[in-house]
Amino acid sequence: MVTRTNLQVSLAVIAALTAVPAPAFSADTPTDTTALKEVVVTATKRATNEQTTPQAITAFSAADLTVRHVSDIGDLAMYTPGLFVGADNGFGATTMAIRGFGPLNLLIGGDEAVGVYIDGVYQGTPYGNQFMFIDVDQAEVLRGPQGTLYGRNATGGAIVINTVTPGRDTIVRADIGAGELNSYEGSALVSGPLTDTLSGKIAIGRTSRDGWATNPILGTKLNGEDDFNTSAGLRWTPGGAWDVSLSARYGTEDDTLAGKNVNDGLPIDDIPAVFPNESYRNFSGITLNATATLPWFTFTSTSGWTNTDRHALTSSANVGLTQYLEESKASEWYEEERVASNGNGRFSWMVGVNGFQQHADDVVNFDLTGELLGAPAGLGIVFDNALVTTSYAGFAELGWKITDRLHLTVGDRYTRDRKVWSNCQTEGQYSDIDAASVTPIGCDTPFNSETRAWTASTPKGVLDLRITDVVYGYASVNKGFRSGGWNFTSPVNPATPYSTAFNPEYATSYEAGLKSEFFDRRVRANLAVYLANYTNLQVRTIDPIYHLLGVENAGAARTKGVELETVAEPATALTVGANVAWERALYTSFSYISAGVPVNYAGNFLDDAPEVMVNFFCSYGIRAPGGGTLTPRLDVSYESHVYYTEQNVSPYDAPAHETVNVHLRYDAASAPWGWEIYVNNATNDQWRTYAYQGELNVVGADYALPRVAGVRLFWNE
Repeated sequence: MVTRTNLQVSLAVIAALTAVPAPAFSADTPTDTTALKEVVVTATKRATNEQTTPQAITAFSAADLTVRHVSDIGDLAMYTPGLFVGADNGFGATTMAIRGFGPLNLLIGGDEAVGVYIDGVYQGTPYGNQFMFIDVDQAEVLRGPQGTLYGRNATGGAIVINTVTPGRDTIVRADIGAGELNSYEGSALVSGPLTDTLSGKIAIGRTSRDGWATNPILGTKLNGEDDFNTSAGLRWTPGGAWDVSLSARYGTEDDTLAGKNVNDGLPIDDIPAVFPNESYRNFSGITLNATATLPWFTFTSTSGWTNTDRHALTSSANVGLTQYLEESKASEWYEEERVASNGNGRFSWMVGVNGFQQHADDVVNFDLTGELLGAPAGLGIVFDNALVTTSYAGFAELGWKITDRLHLTVGDRYTRDRKVWSNCQTEGQYSDIDAASVTPIGCDTPFNSETRAWTASTPKGVLDLRITDVVYGYASVNKGFRSGGWNFTSPVNPATPYSTAFNPEYATSYEAGLKSEFFDRRVRANLAVYLANYTNLQVRTIDPIYHLLGVENAGAARTKGVELETVAEPATALTVGANVAWERALYTSFSYISAGVPVNYAGNFLDDAPEVMVNFFCSYGIRAPGGGTLTPRLDVSYESHVYYTEQNVSPYDAPAHETVNVHLRYDAASAPWGWEIYVNNATNDQWRTYAYQGELNVVGADYALPRVAGVRLFWNE
């Protein structure tokens, strides 16, 4: 909550950082105002200018990520209209939604609606997506369904991450920092030539902080983190047509995640639990990208292998009611081959095929503890699950330059998914878990197995027009498809509604936009309006009897909205901007039987879909005494009321809230080093980032980080 004291502290910090007197520029001081830099994106799987790419995109260069202190995917939401990022919603993965559509976070049973791609490779599990940006060269958020080029599981949109590709230029980056909550961070990247034809890179990073909450029973800190990431890569350019890159990444996350009982009457940072809380994840991946540029076309091959493992123990935040112990593993292979035309002729084309295979296993123990029951052992349920997914797709896209200013693009993609699901359930007595390293108990009953296959066509059509030399418009129709799946919780009661698989989700989106630059490219304004209809919408729900997680296919949903992105450099070293998103995402048909009672949620808001999202930013570079540049920066974001369940009731929600980040950065004039002082969440507003119905009517919730101030030193050449 924002208190008078918090607000006064924040205003004092802001005033201190921005009260640096402006220098008196002499006649020798440069007065040239640099135009906004051109942004090159890869959203269409070609390198294009963002301002002439006919879709809604928010792109971040490496410099943008550094200046805004964006350290992972979760930080992108503060600067992207329509992107909502919450917290861990129960199974260790951060929730992400674009234009109201996104998270299921159903372990291995379901897929997400926001596809994440790292160096062209689709990431099939959300547990490996929260990695440190130690070598990221560019991040792009593509809003709206991306069914033709990006395929399955992108009904909300896609996030495309491109890491640094080694080349002939030498790059050296390093930073180290420390702050409140006993936090520290450090990373380093070195990239450059090894021989005349071979280049390489290596990067490493670590961040750690104590938990902001305390367990008064065990005397431990909760909601802390200790993350480690490393990556390496080689690039071979033998001359001629070929360009081949091989990269690898590895990371671990060791967190003490703990939900808060919102009705316990205790302060937010007081979370009592008799038993420990622990979450450990590791992920690894290898990617091979090969490109051959030939006279008439370019051939691109992308191959990727990823592996994720997760171990989690969560004890009820209500003095020993329940425990949840889970181990999840997934191994994935992704392959894409495509051919695209070269040149700028009247016609352009692209054709390709891709395949994806995933082997995943998951064991989950739910336990009513002996502490609760007053018995030597608790009563629990074991869910033991396995999934094999095989997906193949072919796609094609054709562009026609009708005139020099008018351009038409059409495309389609055909996808076939086949999934084999195996699961079993065992009930019995289990000992209370008092050590985080305990392995879950597996099933001792026969497995059930089911195979399903789904197909989908996801076409698109785009008409774009260069209205003037500085104003560009487009209109598009896109379809998207999210694969079907299974609820990982087998039914305790055969009458429960979660006894069968759920079906695929389909989206049809209509979008129109204007992209413009004015005053010699000193002002940029991009506008998008959209309407999207969803059928068989996959919705995360809770069994009202057993409080077990499941997914329902809602009948239909509709979202409509307006997004505006602006940035300006009205004077030398002054940058101001604002992003605004208004969306109205509602269920238009959603009814089912809950505990024997018919319910109808038509007209309710979708989960993770605030109506209004606003971001404002401002920075001003000031000539410091003795040379160098001192740059204060202010970032403010606002999100209106947001719900986390289809019932649209409190406390499964978060009231309107804002985040204020303040930075003061110094860049030396004679060497590529500097320092930065920062205050994140300066108003200390800890809102609920997720809330859920726990066992025995306990309402659990995650909360935003409190105010954290720190300092960072960096080197960048």
